Amino acid sequence: MPPPKPSYSERERKAVRFWLRLIRVAKKLEARMSARMLAESEHRFARFDLLSQLFRVPGNVLPVGVLAGRLVTSSGNISRLLDRIETDGLVKRVPSVEDRRRIDIVLTPKGERAFLDMAKVHAVWISEALRDLDDRTLEEIEESLRRIDLGKGTGAVSENCSDPRPDSHAGEALTGADAVG
Repeated sequence: MPPPKPSYSERERKAVRFWLRLIRVAKKLEARMSARMLAESEHRFARFDLLSQLFRVPGNVLPVGVLAGRLVTSSGNISRLLDRIETDGLVKRVPSVEDRRRIDIVLTPKGERAFLDMAKVHAVWISEALRDLDDRTLEEIEESLRRIDLGKGTGAVSENCSDPRPDSHAGEALTGADAVG
């Protein structure tokens, strides 16, 4: 006897298919960008992601925990990543002026220059990767994704699920489009 199949409504089936495709495409794009960045520069994508998050905030400074929560890439080994980036002079660890128990991460001028260089190249790569989509289609997809954003949406997803990072702005800075525009 064949195993039982889930009973989905047509809407649920379409939603699940869309979600699976969205995840697969996002993972493929991230893998492609990571491989390209590593092959063509001295930087890994995780480094770019970290610098990107610092670049977008006032004063270019974030507490370690907040920074880890904003990363699009895995923040599993943020201490080692910070060690390497700090050794390269791209960030500094400084005691928080607000809480002596907290360490803040500050983007250095060298880190800002490195980010801006990477952001321009990254924006070109993303544009190439999405070249089959015209501007109107990109805008429509972005608007659709904005409507279902877990942190900001008004649909059933946002009512029943919460973003574990309530102050999350993950991904806002990844293309660097604002930085190079």
